[in-house]
Amino acid sequence: RMTPSAHSLDMARRLPLSELEIIPDSGHMMVLEHYPQVNAQLRALVARVHEELARDAAQEAELLAEAGLADGSGERPTTAGLRLPQP
Repeated sequence: RMTPSAHSLDMARRLPLSELEIIPDSGHMMVLEHYPQVNAQLRALVARVHEELARDAAQEAELLAEAGLADGSGERPTTAGLRLPQP
């Protein structure tokens, strides 16, 4: 089922950090009819997620180093007794 633009706008307003792009004159075949715009948005999303994961990993490494739980190699010690969530 397709989501009407008005409903999409409402969802985007309610979801923090969400992004919405409405492509005029598109329908259920938007991915095929407007693939350059769709691909650009997907590439931008993947780039943002990649940057966020890298930033999170750097912060995690910094916290481990500050706590004396890392040796600077980027490897987690296996006997530290501290489990951090995996990205």
